[in-house]
Amino acid sequence: MGVFVDHYLILGLQSGEEGCKVSIEEIKKAYKKKAILLHPDKRANDPNAVAEFQELQAKSAQCGVIDKEKMVRVWWAKVGCDYSVENLRDVFDKFGEVENVIMSCKNERSALVVMATKEAVIAACRFVCGDGSNPLLVFPLQGY
Repeated sequence: MGVFVDHYLILGLQSGEEGCKVSIEEIKKAYKKKAILLHPDKRANDPNAVAEFQELQAKSAQCGVIDKEKMVRVWWAKVGCDYSVENLRDVFDKFGEVENVIMSCKNERSALVVMATKEAVIAACRFVCGDGSNPLLVFPLQGY
Protein backbone atom coordinates (compact mmCIF):
# COMPACT_ATOMS: atom_id res chain seq x y z
CA MET A 1 0.00 0.00 0.00
CA GLY A 2 1.28 3.49 -0.91
CA VAL A 3 2.09 6.31 1.46
CA PHE A 4 -0.70 8.88 1.94
CA VAL A 5 0.28 12.31 0.67
CA ASP A 6 -1.96 15.29 1.36
CA HIS A 7 -1.59 17.30 -1.84
CA TYR A 8 -3.43 20.26 -0.37
CA LEU A 9 -0.92 20.63 2.48
CA ILE A 10 1.94 20.54 -0.04
CA LEU A 11 0.34 23.53 -1.75
CA GLY A 12 -0.02 25.28 1.62
CA LEU A 13 -3.81 24.91 1.72
CA GLN A 14 -6.18 23.67 4.41
CA SER A 15 -6.69 19.93 4.62
CA GLY A 16 -9.56 17.66 5.67
CA GLU A 17 -13.01 19.22 5.97
CA GLU A 18 -11.59 22.73 5.44
CA GLY A 19 -9.85 21.50 2.29
CA CYS A 20 -13.23 20.51 0.84
CA LYS A 21 -14.20 24.18 0.91
CA VAL A 22 -11.18 25.34 -1.10
CA SER A 23 -12.10 26.58 -4.57
CA ILE A 24 -10.32 25.68 -7.80
CA GLU A 25 -9.19 29.31 -8.04
CA GLU A 26 -7.58 29.08 -4.58
CA ILE A 27 -5.82 25.84 -5.60
CA LYS A 28 -4.52 27.46 -8.80
CA LYS A 29 -3.31 30.52 -6.88
CA ALA A 30 -1.52 28.34 -4.30
CA TYR A 31 0.03 26.24 -7.08
CA LYS A 32 1.35 29.30 -8.93
CA LYS A 33 2.80 30.73 -5.72
CA LYS A 34 4.54 27.44 -4.90
CA ALA A 35 5.67 26.96 -8.53
CA ILE A 36 7.39 30.35 -8.51
CA LEU A 37 9.27 29.38 -5.35
CA LEU A 38 10.29 25.96 -6.67
CA HIS A 39 10.95 26.83 -10.32
CA PRO A 40 14.36 25.54 -11.50
CA ASP A 41 15.19 28.86 -13.18
CA LYS A 42 15.00 30.52 -9.76
CA ARG A 43 17.17 27.78 -8.18
CA ALA A 44 19.91 27.29 -10.75
CA ASN A 45 22.45 26.00 -8.19
CA ASP A 46 20.09 23.45 -6.62
CA PRO A 47 20.58 19.96 -8.13
CA ASN A 48 17.13 18.90 -6.82
CA ALA A 49 15.27 21.85 -8.34
CA VAL A 50 13.97 20.10 -11.47
CA ALA A 51 12.85 16.99 -9.59
CA GLU A 52 11.09 19.02 -6.89
CA PHE A 53 9.36 21.20 -9.48
CA GLN A 54 8.18 18.15 -11.43
CA GLU A 55 6.93 16.58 -8.20
CA LEU A 56 4.94 19.73 -7.48
CA GLN A 57 3.42 19.59 -10.95
CA ALA A 58 2.45 15.95 -10.55
CA LYS A 59 0.82 16.63 -7.18
CA SER A 60 -0.96 19.69 -8.55
CA ALA A 61 -2.34 17.66 -11.44
CA GLN A 62 -3.86 15.33 -8.85
CA CYS A 63 -5.57 18.36 -7.28
CA GLY A 64 -7.00 19.27 -10.67
CA VAL A 65 -4.78 22.31 -11.29
CA ILE A 66 -3.10 21.34 -14.55
CA ASP A 67 -5.34 20.60 -17.53
CA LYS A 68 -3.72 17.68 -19.37
CA GLU A 69 -5.58 18.66 -22.55
CA LYS A 70 -3.30 21.72 -22.70
CA MET A 71 -0.10 19.65 -22.68
CA VAL A 72 1.97 18.08 -25.43
CA ARG A 73 4.70 15.45 -25.12
CA VAL A 74 7.76 16.22 -27.25
CA TRP A 75 10.60 13.89 -28.32
CA TRP A 76 13.67 14.41 -30.47
CA ALA A 77 16.55 12.29 -31.74
CA LYS A 78 20.17 12.47 -30.64
CA VAL A 79 21.24 13.91 -34.00
CA GLY A 80 21.47 17.46 -35.24
CA CYS A 81 20.63 20.22 -32.81
CA ASP A 82 19.66 19.62 -29.21
CA TYR A 83 16.79 21.41 -27.48
CA SER A 84 16.60 23.40 -24.26
CA VAL A 85 13.69 24.95 -22.38
CA GLU A 86 14.34 28.22 -24.21
CA ASN A 87 14.49 26.53 -27.66
CA LEU A 88 11.25 24.65 -27.03
CA ARG A 89 9.52 27.76 -25.72
CA ASP A 90 10.53 29.61 -28.92
CA VAL A 91 9.31 26.77 -31.14
CA PHE A 92 5.92 26.43 -29.43
CA ASP A 93 5.30 30.17 -29.03
CA LYS A 94 4.44 30.14 -32.74
CA PHE A 95 1.28 28.12 -31.93
CA GLY A 96 0.14 30.10 -28.88
CA GLU A 97 1.21 31.12 -25.41
CA VAL A 98 3.50 28.63 -23.66
CA GLU A 99 2.82 28.42 -19.93
CA ASN A 100 5.64 26.03 -19.08
CA VAL A 101 8.26 23.67 -20.49
CA ILE A 102 9.27 20.69 -18.36
CA MET A 103 12.35 18.80 -19.44
CA SER A 104 12.30 15.08 -18.64
CA CYS A 105 14.76 13.85 -16.02
CA LYS A 106 14.50 10.25 -17.23
CA ASN A 107 14.86 10.82 -20.96
CA GLU A 108 17.19 13.68 -21.84
CA ARG A 109 15.53 14.03 -25.25
CA SER A 110 11.93 14.62 -24.23
CA ALA A 111 9.80 17.26 -22.56
CA LEU A 112 6.27 18.31 -21.68
CA VAL A 113 5.05 21.64 -23.00
CA VAL A 114 2.08 23.28 -21.28
CA MET A 115 0.16 25.54 -23.63
CA ALA A 116 -2.34 28.22 -22.56
CA THR A 117 -5.16 26.82 -24.73
CA LYS A 118 -6.33 23.55 -26.21
CA GLU A 119 -6.37 25.25 -29.61
CA ALA A 120 -2.61 25.86 -29.32
CA VAL A 121 -2.10 22.14 -28.61
CA ILE A 122 -4.08 21.22 -31.72
CA ALA A 123 -2.05 23.66 -33.84
CA ALA A 124 1.27 22.38 -32.46
CA CYS A 125 0.35 18.77 -33.22
CA ARG A 126 -0.61 19.51 -36.83
CA PHE A 127 2.76 20.77 -38.02
CA VAL A 128 6.31 19.47 -38.15
CA CYS A 129 8.26 21.80 -35.92
CA GLY A 130 11.72 22.33 -34.58
CA ASP A 131 15.08 22.44 -36.32
CA GLY A 132 15.12 20.85 -39.79
CA SER A 133 18.14 18.72 -38.85
CA ASN A 134 16.29 17.31 -35.84
CA PRO A 135 12.52 17.77 -36.08
CA LEU A 136 10.35 17.27 -33.02
CA LEU A 137 7.80 14.52 -32.55
CA VAL A 138 4.79 16.18 -30.91
CA PHE A 139 1.77 14.37 -29.46
CA PRO A 140 -1.04 15.60 -27.21
CA LEU A 141 -0.78 14.31 -23.65
CA GLN A 142 -4.51 13.72 -23.70
CA GLY A 143 -6.62 13.30 -26.83
CA TYR A 144 -8.36 16.29 -28.37
